[in-house]
Amino acid sequence: MKKYIFIAACAAVAGIMAGCSKENIEPETSQEMTGSEIQKPGNDGAVLTPHQVIKASSTATKTSLDGLQILWSKGDQLSLFNADGQTCTYTLTGDGGQTSGDFQTETMPEEGYRYAIYPAVPEATVSEGVISTSIPEAQTYNGSDFPVSYPMAAVSSDGEKYSFVNLATVLDLSLVGDAAVKTISIEAAGGEKLAGAATVDFNGETPVMTATESASVTLTCTEPVQLTASATEFRFIVAPGTYSKGFKITVTDDAGKTTVITTAEAESVLTAGTVKNFGGTMGVYASDFEHIYIIGDGTFYEPWNTKIMVENPAGSEWTSEFTKGENGIYTWTGVLAPGTFKFPWNADIIQNFFGVEGDKLIYYPEQISGYDPKLTIGTPGKYEITINVNKLTFDIRTVEEYPVPENLYLFGNGTGAQWYIERGEKMVKRPDLKFENNADGEGVFYMVTRLGSVEGEAGFKFLNTHSGLDFNSGYQFAWGLSSIWYGGSDRKYNRIKENGMYSIKVDTKYWDYEVKKMTGENPAEIYIYGDATGYEWDLVKTAADETQKLASSDGITYSWTGDLVPGEFKFAFGGMYLSAEGTPALSFDNGFLVTGNEADGWKIVVRTDMINDTKYQVAEDGNYTVTINTDTMDLTVQKN
Repeated sequence: MKKYIFIAACAAVAGIMAGCSKENIEPETSQEMTGSEIQKPGNDGAVLTPHQVIKASSTATKTSLDGLQILWSKGDQLSLFNADGQTCTYTLTGDGGQTSGDFQTETMPEEGYRYAIYPAVPEATVSEGVISTSIPEAQTYNGSDFPVSYPMAAVSSDGEKYSFVNLATVLDLSLVGDAAVKTISIEAAGGEKLAGAATVDFNGETPVMTATESASVTLTCTEPVQLTASATEFRFIVAPGTYSKGFKITVTDDAGKTTVITTAEAESVLTAGTVKNFGGTMGVYASDFEHIYIIGDGTFYEPWNTKIMVENPAGSEWTSEFTKGENGIYTWTGVLAPGTFKFPWNADIIQNFFGVEGDKLIYYPEQISGYDPKLTIGTPGKYEITINVNKLTFDIRTVEEYPVPENLYLFGNGTGAQWYIERGEKMVKRPDLKFENNADGEGVFYMVTRLGSVEGEAGFKFLNTHSGLDFNSGYQFAWGLSSIWYGGSDRKYNRIKENGMYSIKVDTKYWDYEVKKMTGENPAEIYIYGDATGYEWDLVKTAADETQKLASSDGITYSWTGDLVPGEFKFAFGGMYLSAEGTPALSFDNGFLVTGNEADGWKIVVRTDMINDTKYQVAEDGNYTVTINTDTMDLTVQKN
């Protein structure tokens, strides 16, 4: 004899999965999955027939997934129990695949049924309101569906109405990579039970499931599942509870290679009726990465230069290669300038790399148009970067900061100082000359000076001190002259191809620089000054008089015509300092001195701190034309 029971959905039920968001184990949040009601009609005049049908239209009791909508599966069964332990089993009629379904039983149940469990457990025992059941330790990958039936229970106080609640937690593991997954095992690191034999206690306000047998569950893929750069989801059904030390995940691929990933050793609470994700997407690969590098536009090397990576293996001073550790961990320590970076594993194919998006490491094995995730560094310094290619996490720690210096000096064999540290040409702070990424101009130094053509690695660099003989105590240049660089290899600016006047601007806060040759359209500001000009040695008065400025049509030869009196003169560079009014002022420290004699010829030299303050002496009143050549450094003084 068949018996039917009508089960109607509660009008307030929203569905356990439809539209709900996933939650992460690290950090933990909560997303509830609601249940449905079972009710025998009586008030509407319906007559019970020998055939009893269960109608379930809520999504709370379904066993397969369509996206995030849960559907019944063909053959689904549930069990009803009474207090004496008697049970009857109801089976879904039809083929399933819908959000509602009819269930029927072949045996007329006795009265007094109080408990209901899904999936059916006909062999279960009942003792003082506790029913024995189980969560399979061996589960089978089923695409986006549940690997086993999702357990639920209902209790009735009057035998007329049953309200289902969800008993288990769905663990959702998202994987990327290139491995073909065969099995995945999840183990409670603290030894707590999460599968196998279990009980459902009906004595509280709602039924509660507790696993009592196994601390692990294994998901098997009937056919290996090939991972790609897009996440593949693997679902597990486990018991709710508090897991004191997180979880250990072991993935085995079709070649037998195992990858072990552990979640944080922190307490994880799994709540019944929720979907948990293991801290986001994780990576599993067919083979380990033998090399991983850092490249970008803020490394010591030429921006995005891949060839240099293999020339500086791990352990060398300026290596761009990460040091390989265990369990997917790679570490790199070095100096970085502001810029963007990524981490390729093939020196020949920059498109194969790990990038950064937000707080996550991104596995990026192929070029995707318009998508290029990178790590951004805004402040120069020495950093330690740790990436975990399995957990797809990264950590960046500042090892050393480089504050803005109080002073900056230029020296080198292309300058007036040559390589004498104590003669360095003093640069001046010019916060008004901002770089694009330095809005307040902090740490910007500037100077106008004469530079000479040099060959090879010779040229110039910068020091932030005059003391000692440490050539590496200041700023060098990065590989390819892409930026300035604090300390390290002795690299100089070597692109001065023509003698002449140059402007040099340096940003010591963000490690940027600019070198420009002065031209006829933009000549250097060079003033003649001294007591022979009638202004004594007053730089303020000299700067205020445009007639004291030398003129140039080509940026190389500069001349001045005017009256001189007996006395001395030399030359000052304008535009270095700003006056109190914010206008360019002359610099006593920066200019040309005069050397030589009448017989051998007069020369100009760049003034530095340690060069004697030599000047040209005027013997007679008169009108003179003074000419300097910044290429040959010749000086001619002609009385008109």
